[in-house]
Amino acid sequence: MARYTIDLDDELEMKLKEYMEENNIKLRSKAIKSCILVATDKDTDKSYIYGIDKKLNTILYRLNFNKKILEQFFANMEFTQNASILNDPLLKQIYEEYNSKYFGRLNSG
Repeated sequence: MARYTIDLDDELEMKLKEYMEENNIKLRSKAIKSCILVATDKDTDKSYIYGIDKKLNTILYRLNFNKKILEQFFANMEFTQNASILNDPLLKQIYEEYNSKYFGRLNSG
């Protein structure tokens, strides 16, 4: 076991005391060990970042899909100026199929 001597300025000393009070730690050495373990615990950080990345990829996929549908409809179909796109049965069918297949991925984590 290695022993270290640590010099802390007043601000860090106050933060360490607050940490000790929050976690019911009596000894400074145990508090410092706990801080080191929390700071080096990379598994939780990796899983958190992976979850965010997965959700962002799903959102980007969905945005790209919506953009492609809009481009296709406006390129291949003629809409009258006052026509409601929301009432189009083909568009409703495409969105229903897409949502049933991919919408759950956004919330699945």
